[in-house]
Amino acid sequence: MLDSPGRTFERPEIELLLPVAHASIDASSLAARVASLDDAVIGLVSNSWVSLDIVYEEVRAALLARSSRTRFVDAAQLKSRKLEPAIEDDLATRCSAVINGLGNCGGCTTLTTLASVDLERRGIPTVTLVTETFRDLALLAADAAGLPNVRLIVLPFPFETLPRDEILKWAGKTIPLIVGALTEPEFPSLSVVR
Repeated sequence: MLDSPGRTFERPEIELLLPVAHASIDASSLAARVASLDDAVIGLVSNSWVSLDIVYEEVRAALLARSSRTRFVDAAQLKSRKLEPAIEDDLATRCSAVINGLGNCGGCTTLTTLASVDLERRGIPTVTLVTETFRDLALLAADAAGLPNVRLIVLPFPFETLPRDEILKWAGKTIPLIVGALTEPEFPSLSVVR
């Protein structure tokens, strides 16, 4: 009860709801990690953030420097749309591993994370790149989908507006984490680029 001169008010009860459905399935395990990215076919899923395209240029160059036989499958995902089933099928059929990104807004973070969960369930190891501001949303989406240990690499926010030379610096720091996330079974599920 709240009192005011001459009036008594009932305190309203407020219930906060989290608009996330909890998975009705048991948490599944990650896909087996690949032994090496040398000679592998790597899917690069981009949702058109310019900064991610710069990171992918560096990833491609670094992996090709390790093995000129490494191949890449480029795939586009619209920022706030689910990965098209035909694209997911193509990645699952052709790729040894997939790098997915960039979780840099509410919709794209959720959908990028869920696409990685779907690919992991199909036996394709993935790593998802997200920015710091949307890290918790990515973790929540993965948990709600029943795969709370999906591999995430966290980049700074804002990332999209950084100058190209800064993005390249962060990309260089990201590459060993990407390799570890896709190849090492005991690699941490969450890695923050520093």
